[in-house]
Amino acid sequence: MRSVLFHNNFVDLKSKCVQYSSILHKTDFEKFANEEHIKKCVQKLSSLKLVADGKKMESRASVLIPLCHSNNDLCLLYTLRTHLLRRHPGKISFPGGMCDENETPEDTARRETEEEVGFAGHKMKIYGCGAPILRAGVSITPTVGYLGHVGTNDFKINKEEVQFAFTVPLAMLCDPVCCRYTQFRNSYTLPVYVVDRFKIWGVTGFLTHLFLKCLVDDLYKLKLVQSTEVLKDT
Repeated sequence: MRSVLFHNNFVDLKSKCVQYSSILHKTDFEKFANEEHIKKCVQKLSSLKLVADGKKMESRASVLIPLCHSNNDLCLLYTLRTHLLRRHPGKISFPGGMCDENETPEDTARRETEEEVGFAGHKMKIYGCGAPILRAGVSITPTVGYLGHVGTNDFKINKEEVQFAFTVPLAMLCDPVCCRYTQFRNSYTLPVYVVDRFKIWGVTGFLTHLFLKCLVDDLYKLKLVQSTEVLKDT
């Protein structure tokens, strides 16, 4: 069970990440890959009641939460943003960006994923959207999609926006060894996932947490104080 790195049409299989403590196996997650479970997950995400950060909405954005299979593991795909970008340079993120005028969140997620990592839009299966998060005046809508079985030839990385893309098996994200959190003074916490040299946190970590709670709740044990109620700037 390994994270997979996609970089300039070459795949670097990580031979050694970290030692995992749980007995979770990739077969434990295969039942969640069918359409019924994914649609139920989207319904749960869309019904979440999230408290805004108190700032007025000025613009809209959408990100794709991209489920996929890599090396027969059920995974999520992430990108490492370049330092050339104005927003969140050098951070781990899901593919996504600002919505164009009259563009739906689904259309934005599909377009931005194709622009950032070169994955063909017609190959994506979009299942729907979760409840938007209001952060720093931007309403961010998570859009759930499935990319199928992916390999390095499925991607053409846009080097102006993305340093590289990589997949992380759900079994790793659910492993207690990888699940950390940041605690704030007013007693609420936000998740941090540490996989190999990658640290997934901020909005991306928060959306990862919500998605795992909705899709694989019986296998995902990370508990956060007020995690579904508050999201501050990170």
